[in-house]
Amino acid sequence: ADAAGHWTHLDTPTGAFRTYFISLDPLHPDTIFAGTSDGLIKSVNRGAAWRKVSTHAVKSIAFDRFVPGRIFFASTDAGLLLSTDDGNTLRESNFGFARGTFTRLSRAGEALYLSVQSDLYRSDTFGLRWQNMGAGPGGGRVLVVSAAPDAPRSVFAAGYHGLYQSLDGGKTWQTRRGVPEGARIKALLPQAKGVLLAGTDQGIFRSSSAAAFNRVAPGTVDSIQSTGPRGTPEVLGRKKENSQTFSQEHLSF
Repeated sequence: ADAAGHWTHLDTPTGAFRTYFISLDPLHPDTIFAGTSDGLIKSVNRGAAWRKVSTHAVKSIAFDRFVPGRIFFASTDAGLLLSTDDGNTLRESNFGFARGTFTRLSRAGEALYLSVQSDLYRSDTFGLRWQNMGAGPGGGRVLVVSAAPDAPRSVFAAGYHGLYQSLDGGKTWQTRRGVPEGARIKALLPQAKGVLLAGTDQGIFRSSSAAAFNRVAPGTVDSIQSTGPRGTPEVLGRKKENSQTFSQEHLSF
């Protein structure tokens, strides 16, 4: 609540020395998932205790708002994983894929977007069938992909060559400028009405529509997520200090 002025350290199991993402379950506010160097872990008491769910290297997560308890996970060693029991157990769900390095997964409305090495895939059938949208923007690997909650065809992607936006579901891309030169984008959170939050190694930056980005929080931020009710721009963030994981909820912008 103080724009990232203070952070709370969350203890994680031995071996989970690196965290790739943290995510709150939208249906269970006390439940947190974290993808770590020791696999996927889950807490049902807001981080007080953790249980390992999977040993796979899970890098991102997407909740199915139409089917309670169904969660998609993208991993780098087992492809796409699916849970139908609130993330307690996982199974491979690589429909039509050659199992490979899946790095980022994002959901907006009925659309799912998945980054597979240098290609971007989209599903409009809740993950049953996927369409290859071709090479990612800039011709390089897509490191982060996220879609706007009120405009599923508005997709943002970041790679080694910068930040891009697509207004047609990933068919064509335009360069999105404004993030400070040299800042490495590690997380993207599109919000309603064209607002975009970018988590970087220089803090969190915010842009309204096509306006310039302004820094709204310091630190090296690796994960940001909307956690409030619809229309409430509350964010769950994570930053690293001395290889430790810190978390703060409700960063209001």
